[in-house]
Amino acid sequence: MAKKKETILDFDNDPEVVEEEENTPIENNNDNENNSASKSNNTIKNASNSDSILSSVLSKTTKKPKKIYTGFYLDEPVKKTIDKVVKQNKDTNKSELVNDLLTAAFKQAGLME
Repeated sequence: MAKKKETILDFDNDPEVVEEEENTPIENNNDNENNSASKSNNTIKNASNSDSILSSVLSKTTKKPKKIYTGFYLDEPVKKTIDKVVKQNKDTNKSELVNDLLTAAFKQAGLME
């Protein structure tokens, strides 16, 4: 059976067509002891790397993989920060910004390759 196509609105309210795809769950095989120790180390690293992650995300141009619509509830300060960054950088949009930030964070944490 062919995959169903639907029209959706992204964060910028631009309609786009997205194909539905089956999502596979992410397995976390880390021990709790190692996880708590790495969290304290990551907090220090995250503070120093936050500027470098943002600058690399905003300057990045790569081949774009297939997009899948997913919605999240964000805290108001997070939403305002995203809006502010997108407004200052006219060549990016909210979906790309959030996707690139999450990808960089997951790669840094070792959850993605």
